[in-house]
Amino acid sequence: MAFSIISRSLSIYRKYFAQFFIFRLFKTVGMSACRGAYFVLCQGVGHPKSGTYQFLPLSETDCKFYKKKTTVDEGDSIVINSPSFVGQSSKLAKNKNPPLNIKTPALEAFEFKKAMIVGGVDFIFVNNTAIHHDLFLPLQHRCPAENVGIVSINRHKGDLKLRLTQGGRKITAAVTMIGQCSGNYAHWLTETLAKLPILDSIPEYFDLPLLVDAGLHPNIYASLDLINNNRREIIKVNRWESVLLDRLVTISHPGYERYVPHDIYSREAPTYVNTFSGTALRMLRDTAYGALEGLSQPRANRIYLSRSEKSGNIRQIENTNSIEAAMREFEIELIRPESMDFMGQVAACVDAEIIVAPIGASLANMIFAPPGCKVIVLSPYYDEASYFYYSNLAGVLGHKLHYVLGHQINKNRHPIHRDYRIEVADLIATLQQVISCTATKEV
Repeated sequence: MAFSIISRSLSIYRKYFAQFFIFRLFKTVGMSACRGAYFVLCQGVGHPKSGTYQFLPLSETDCKFYKKKTTVDEGDSIVINSPSFVGQSSKLAKNKNPPLNIKTPALEAFEFKKAMIVGGVDFIFVNNTAIHHDLFLPLQHRCPAENVGIVSINRHKGDLKLRLTQGGRKITAAVTMIGQCSGNYAHWLTETLAKLPILDSIPEYFDLPLLVDAGLHPNIYASLDLINNNRREIIKVNRWESVLLDRLVTISHPGYERYVPHDIYSREAPTYVNTFSGTALRMLRDTAYGALEGLSQPRANRIYLSRSEKSGNIRQIENTNSIEAAMREFEIELIRPESMDFMGQVAACVDAEIIVAPIGASLANMIFAPPGCKVIVLSPYYDEASYFYYSNLAGVLGHKLHYVLGHQINKNRHPIHRDYRIEVADLIATLQQVISCTATKEV
């Protein structure tokens, strides 16, 4: 209950107060006080699984930890072309985003004996070891559990201290689909849901239930239901709740975006180059297509994933009406993802040749578009940011990405939460170019 109140309070804070330094300072002091109180509580409870665990990457575990490893895909090196940029500081953005050669993640299933997981935490605890997926870098990356004191990471020693107060459940066997950022739609699709088709390709695990974070958006559970071909039992795990298992299966991460907390100085995070498994995302897309077979769903070749103020996203386009008028002029269908169920969002992208959208989680729906889709991203220009996340996602999917950059307004807010304005002339020029290329089948 206490953690639920904290979560709601942080949401309100981020939307209305984070733009002011004094409130960022209050938040920092308040969170420190909460962690201190939680540390005292943990000492009083004396949970048997609290303690220090040494970090170990999943790929470096051996038969001392796991019973079996199954490789589905070994990964590959691919070249990601630079997206095109027009608008605000487009030349600077282009220079910061050259073509990349990235290594896509290997897809492997690991079966552990006598393991523990914790809701909202991406680690697997075996004996005195905290096993993390290979895309998580303990010396650099953070996890949300650190905010409230569930986890403290010693980045000099390469270990973590786990503090638990809730009594854990015991389950004989299950597959973990727990994630530290499962509540975010893009994280969920690329990092967690994409594991399920991989799991379903291994017959001996067909009957195992899934451990999933509790308290997620209904659309996230709906996506799981749609992709759950084997009708596995879903076991929801509360945030920070521990689960002990005699037999635990995990799938290596098919993609990853680090968690970036907002610090007191409201600075942009350092550049990070994302990677995704094209194999896993294609398997996810194909499974979704199979689930839609025989269903009558409205489809269009050109769609705009619009964002209303009701979406809950803090970052808005100032001249939305002008943008939507341009969409209508080019006969691009307006889609409002926040008002649609998951099946409707997938169906909207199935035949999409052109997708236009403000930068944000709904862009992850490009996963369900056919290869060769042209994706136009409306985004503010950030001085310190790269644009690798959606560029690399589009690249492994075989899409072509175009950025239309605008200038930020209300600059007192955190850099990724500022409203922005897109010049309609820049958008129209990009639409004309993309529609022309689509008509002639150019990439």
